[in-house]
Amino acid sequence: MTVADFLERAELGFASDPGVVDEPDQPGAPVPESTYGRFAERVRAWQAGLDALGVGEGERVAVVGHNSARLLELLFAVPMSGRICVPVNFRLSPDEVAYVVEQSGASVLLVAWLLATVVERSPFDSLARAVRGSGVLTTIDSGMPDDVRNTFSDLRRLVDENVFPEVFAGLRDGRIVDVAAPDVSVVSTPGVQEASASIVKVTGVAPSCGRRVEGTGFVYSPQRVMTNAHVVAGVTEAEVEIDGRSMTATVVVFDPDRDVAVLYVPDLRRPPLRFQTSPPGQSGDAAVVAGYPQDGPYTLEAARIRNRQSANAPDIYSRGTVRRDFFAIRGQVLPGNSGGPLLSPTGTVYGVVFAAARDDGDTGYVLTANEVSVPAQAGAQATSQVSTQGCD
Repeated sequence: MTVADFLERAELGFASDPGVVDEPDQPGAPVPESTYGRFAERVRAWQAGLDALGVGEGERVAVVGHNSARLLELLFAVPMSGRICVPVNFRLSPDEVAYVVEQSGASVLLVAWLLATVVERSPFDSLARAVRGSGVLTTIDSGMPDDVRNTFSDLRRLVDENVFPEVFAGLRDGRIVDVAAPDVSVVSTPGVQEASASIVKVTGVAPSCGRRVEGTGFVYSPQRVMTNAHVVAGVTEAEVEIDGRSMTATVVVFDPDRDVAVLYVPDLRRPPLRFQTSPPGQSGDAAVVAGYPQDGPYTLEAARIRNRQSANAPDIYSRGTVRRDFFAIRGQVLPGNSGGPLLSPTGTVYGVVFAAARDDGDTGYVLTANEVSVPAQAGAQATSQVSTQGCD
């Protein structure tokens, strides 16, 4: 039997069973517990990424990393696609790693730097700091050819399901304004509880990168759900899920600049939530992040608005620069929260969650109601499918 046989058997027979539990005691945050089905999807995403960059059959692929779920994924993905995986001991000195990289060729440089970059850009701030401070990974990064480095941004988007869009141009996040800790009782207000009936999980498959995607959305107009564009980027068939029921959804607005999408769901009969525009959210206001973090169950997270900002940043494809109006909030935002509402205590919508700070696990970012008003108006009556372009 080959590794492909083992994975196919596990996926077919035990897709919904727990399959991989990552080592919790490692320098950074572990991969969330995966089912066998989820593990297979991540393996295929790695394969698609290597294919997209032309890493050929028979080429050696070296990986610097700890014993972890990410290494396990590559131990399946690389040989299953006809390549040779060469794990490199992370305890080696920078010179020793550089020697291995030099002897192995450019594709080895690429994939070793891939792991560092995917993790460095992840929302897990402790892991990102560990990568930035690693002499080994810095050595590998410095040896990356410029053409490979430029091309790599496409591969990162294919394999890293945890990446949020960039909020600020450049390497640093904006100034974080200190506010009081969130009031946990806000999640129990009648308005917040009632709003839950109109908040859905958004799922789909993006064939161009072999990736299943998920996020959150909310009903803002009859049969219309708002979410992030990066949640449905590249998706050909979207669905919304609520109360154990799945419904087919059509993407009728796709705005990669604002990072907003609107779905038309004919079978959805839930009351629309109202945007809070007058007055808009203010610094210090209590709020709630509502959604389905990390493809899990519906969750309410107490938050508080830090401040309102406007900043230049790349669009979701990093093809151009846009300016967005958004709130910085104090509260935890995780992958899967993308596209969900930031609720006021009365259940109105301050805005749409779309990102988390790179260096502060207690800060997230929310597009204001004013920022999303144009796509909201465009989608309120739209029924025709639009292109979701490629994976973000």
